[in-house]
Amino acid sequence: MSSTAPGIATMDVAKTETDSAAVFYPSATRNAPVILDKLQEILATPPESAALPEALEVVEIASGSGQHAAAFATGLGDRIAAWHPSDVTDELAASVAAHAAAANVSDKVRPLVVADMTNARWIEAFGSSPHLVYNANMIHIAPLAAVDGLFAGAGRLLADGGMLITYGPYNVNGAFTAPSNEAFDASLRARNPEWGIRDVADLASRASAAGMVLASSHPMPANNFVLVFVKPSGGA
Repeated sequence: MSSTAPGIATMDVAKTETDSAAVFYPSATRNAPVILDKLQEILATPPESAALPEALEVVEIASGSGQHAAAFATGLGDRIAAWHPSDVTDELAASVAAHAAAANVSDKVRPLVVADMTNARWIEAFGSSPHLVYNANMIHIAPLAAVDGLFAGAGRLLADGGMLITYGPYNVNGAFTAPSNEAFDASLRARNPEWGIRDVADLASRASAAGMVLASSHPMPANNFVLVFVKPSGGA
């Protein structure tokens, strides 16, 4: 999901349902089911270096409208002990709460907290070490300072054996995976030269510097990927 503050932009046109604070992003409506399927697959057979309990504490970075929080807290069932949404501002806090209430998962989806990835102290917004940090559709519409902050912070915040899972468009071996992604990248950089599609190898390097390893990469519809990074027990 994408954030709503300067420097990390929302690429969707949001819609608010009548008589509800819930905001809907079309991309989140489309991609939530396929991401949920992939999360279920990953949690069923996690990387060997991961060490996960049955019930997970999850921190979501750049939660946006809260559609993913509600969908995944519902779809993952008893695997989720608590889902902690966050964003760079609290502008969409009411939307996050409304989606959770509509899905009857307010007992799992916690109130949104403010976590700015460009501030190294963002991890202080969370009281304990989660087993999973989840981030969707932020990395390509955020400055590198925020990307660095995501990886560095996740490396410090995660419990040993925990995972950072990211979703979005990525380059592979320095190349675009489709002409549409190349055009998308050009449009992003025209909007802000600090944005752009990042390369998987570059993200793996940033993860390594933060004590994590890239455990797996999963192609997804519409030229996207799910990347799974693990913080091995005892460090990378």
